[in-house]
Amino acid sequence: MIVDTNYVGALVERDSSALALARETDASVEPVRLPTAVIWELFYGLGKLEDAEYSSTPRRKYSGITNGMITVDIDDHIARRAGTLRGKHNSADSLRNLDGVDSIVAAHGTALNEPVATNDSDFRDIEGLDIVTY
Repeated sequence: MIVDTNYVGALVERDSSALALARETDASVEPVRLPTAVIWELFYGLGKLEDAEYSSTPRRKYSGITNGMITVDIDDHIARRAGTLRGKHNSADSLRNLDGVDSIVAAHGTALNEPVATNDSDFRDIEGLDIVTY
């Protein structure tokens, strides 16, 4: 399973549905994969906070959750797939727009044939991608 930024945020916020999914995946033999683009997005959000003391608590929580996950990097195959997905979605009137990180997360999911854990509706229109909501 590939995890999206929203899912990691829900874990940090101790969302009961996200925690239930985490317990299910912990009991499974299926790997949980964290795209490095998600790490970038999490820490980009923290970097925008002017109060370094305030941001230190969520920074520790994000690190605590993400440190135990298998990371998947963007390579040329994923970059091409993500760019194609984003371009297709952003130019089509009938598909939801994808931002850069969402397209990378979706590319990992389709390339590895693994579902994406998210509650972000932008992923719903992606052909060949399974979604796990919480």
